[in-house]
Amino acid sequence: MQSSNPQIIYAVVVRGSNVVLSEYSIAKGNYIAFAKTIISKVNQQNAKKSFNYEQYEFHILVEDGFSFLIMAERGLKMRIAFACLEDMKQKFFQMFQPQQRDQAISYGLNSQFSIEQKNKIEYYNSPQADKLRLVSDNIQQTKEVMMENLDKLLERGEKIDILVEKTNVMVNISTSMKENATTLRRQMWWRNKKMTIILVLVGLLAIYIIMVIACGGFAMHRCFGSSD
Repeated sequence: MQSSNPQIIYAVVVRGSNVVLSEYSIAKGNYIAFAKTIISKVNQQNAKKSFNYEQYEFHILVEDGFSFLIMAERGLKMRIAFACLEDMKQKFFQMFQPQQRDQAISYGLNSQFSIEQKNKIEYYNSPQADKLRLVSDNIQQTKEVMMENLDKLLERGEKIDILVEKTNVMVNISTSMKENATTLRRQMWWRNKKMTIILVLVGLLAIYIIMVIACGGFAMHRCFGSSD
């Protein structure tokens, strides 16, 4: 009899066909023997498969020679199983560099990654996991529709490019006009300033010449001479 909320019992990461890097289980059992048998049957660099054995299911995701496998009770929804595997895979590749993954000895990554496997199992065993997954799928579908609409819009890319180009030209013209107006104002200010200085100097010179003539020469004896 299937459980109303089938549980993920076991998770393992294997390099190649037999190097176990990390595993975690919520119950005791010799699960690795079943896991290695299934991995040897897949024997591919990249694959996604499911197997049934008695009251259990085995789901496996293989990428670049690394196998991510979970064992669950019968009836676990496929989208939950492979969402869990995808999560584990992404976390694994995020945590470990290629050299670490390729050179780690058997169970060499267990102390670091088994806690991640535990967290993923607990999360996907939650009754809310499927609801959250459905919401996530709906969001993804919406994003795909938006991207599709954007692709259709970009088919008219030539018109868009022209519009953008014209807009940029108008912006450049406006900026240039503002810069020219500022420059012109500065030039007019300096021109007026120079004209004022010249007029003042000419006025002072005219006054000096008049005083020279009126006062009897450059010595200006008539105006500033001695009273004796």
